[in-house]
Amino acid sequence: MTPDEETELRRLVRDHCGTIEKLLNDREAMAGRLRQLASAYPTSVFRPLSDIDLDEANSSLSSVGLTLDRVAAHALREMLLNLANEIDGGSHDE
Repeated sequence: MTPDEETELRRLVRDHCGTIEKLLNDREAMAGRLRQLASAYPTSVFRPLSDIDLDEANSSLSSVGLTLDRVAAHALREMLLNLANEIDGGSHDE
């Protein structure tokens, strides 16, 4: 290996190490942000739902032409789009 090739190899390794470190830091920051967002809905305030609760909610929603699946799909879709927005800094429109 020539001195120039060795220098280039060292530069590439250094650059890749910096990229890997940035990705790990970004991942840790995103995990922290997700925990922060989740803490806005503590189970002490928003009690977890039982199967009975879900059945009753589904019955109530069906009386106005909705289903719990449709409401849950909407909520999850919005959550995932907002998560994507957090990750890429963009916005979503549908």
